[in-house]
Amino acid sequence: MWAPPTVQAQPADFVCEGYEGQQDTWEHFGQWLYRLTEGRDRLTADEAATVHRLTDGLSTPEEKAHALYDYLAEHTRYVSIQLGIGGWQPMTAEQVCRTKFGDCKALTNYLKALLAEAGVPSVYTVISTRKARIDDYPGIGLMDHVVLGVPCPTDTLWLECTAARLPFGYRHRLIAGHDALLVTPEGGRMVRLPDYDAEQQEQSVRARLHVGSDGMASGRVSLHNRLRFYEEALPLKDLKPTELAHRLTEGLACTLVRIDSVSRTEDDSPLPSLTIGYRLSARYARPVPPRLFLTLNPFRRADRLSRTRTLPDGSWELTESASYSDTLDVVLPAGSRCEALPPEVSGSHAFGSLSSVVSLSDGRLRIRQRLLLRKGVYPASERAAWEAFVRRIKEAYAGRIAILIENQSTTGPQPAHSGKTDLPDRAERQPAP
Repeated sequence: MWAPPTVQAQPADFVCEGYEGQQDTWEHFGQWLYRLTEGRDRLTADEAATVHRLTDGLSTPEEKAHALYDYLAEHTRYVSIQLGIGGWQPMTAEQVCRTKFGDCKALTNYLKALLAEAGVPSVYTVISTRKARIDDYPGIGLMDHVVLGVPCPTDTLWLECTAARLPFGYRHRLIAGHDALLVTPEGGRMVRLPDYDAEQQEQSVRARLHVGSDGMASGRVSLHNRLRFYEEALPLKDLKPTELAHRLTEGLACTLVRIDSVSRTEDDSPLPSLTIGYRLSARYARPVPPRLFLTLNPFRRADRLSRTRTLPDGSWELTESASYSDTLDVVLPAGSRCEALPPEVSGSHAFGSLSSVVSLSDGRLRIRQRLLLRKGVYPASERAAWEAFVRRIKEAYAGRIAILIENQSTTGPQPAHSGKTDLPDRAERQPAP
């Protein structure tokens, strides 16, 4: 995709409401940001006493930071008010203490003041949530967010002060792996926040289903969401059971869906997860007597699993990493047999890998599928390989298996045609064992 050339310019020296600064280097720009925060970290006597009450019995920086992070989450809320230099200068810690609200700058500066009172040093850090890589020249408009870095003996904690729902120490998807600027008395210093491996960004489905001769299935399903999928699933945590059941239904390639007996289990560690369990009843297989055509994985919609965008130079970007891992145990109707199993699928590329294995034993199908996607920018020469990979994903998830119901008459009422083809894909088949 062709893009017209652009020219960007900015002053090397500037003055904003009396604060003189330079943005010829990140070091100089960081010095200007530091001057905006100087003297704005004082606490009231009552607030200082609260800090000591919460932390004096704790021994490590991590424990103290955790206690004060929880205190911040419980007693403040995010409100963005940015007038004049307020777009870059935080409210004072005393103002946040009094009003109980602030934007990312104010809440980060407030937590920094709380930690300082507890004897824990921390670093005010500006970051972009829009771009992972800041490879342009230094500039006042390139960063749009502030987080807090807390150096610890084994690692640095990166604390998001505006999202109380996120667990302590978790780096959410808008900052993980992003470039950031540490704001210190000596000036600014660029760093890169750690990212998570693609394998850690996991969503998995575990299901055990019993299928009847009419194609209806029932059983238990467990949906495990970790890291970025945990973030996406967070809105589901507080929904009423009926609302949650409706949301879960939206992602299923089934009809006549009924969901009940829903449970939710949250792990709020720095590697958080949310597991949703439920009982499912649905039309899983399409009856065309004397056969059922069973969709391999009704829990996945292949067109929703990845996002890409084409860049101006013709290269393309896979925008997010993900690991999808599913195991479905399907008990077939009594007196039925599987006419053919789909062949095993496997393939690996720089941008990801795919594995799909279907086996049959004692009237039970086991469907095991794994898809791994690695975010990154890939050359235009890899585009054809990616498109072929996407086609294989669709075939693996949406493929069908023909189940023959022995001694079932082909006469009698036939199911209404939906307008969609109900025949299995024309793919190479191997005999069932």
